Amino acid sequence: MVCGLYLQSLVEKVTDQSGEGGAQALVYLILAAGFFLLWLVPAFEGNRWREENLLKRGYEQLTTVQVETPDAAIAQGSQVCPTLRSSGGCSSAS
Repeated sequence: MVCGLYLQSLVEKVTDQSGEGGAQALVYLILAAGFFLLWLVPAFEGNRWREENLLKRGYEQLTTVQVETPDAAIAQGSQVCPTLRSSGGCSSAS
């Protein structure tokens, strides 16, 4: 919401300064929208990028869990792979 208000104030400022040059205001509006979209891409794609990076580095996804903290995730993962907490990895196939 804050970004939307910022974008709106930016558009108003540009249109006020551009006078009768509506084309210039349109260009600025398109540029502002483009920068805003580029800013949002990591917000939606960041987790996928991280997952792909970890898979490329040899990590294996054992399961998916919904937890509040990383320690809770390790505790739940230990139920799937008992050696997870002690060795930092899963030595037996699940």
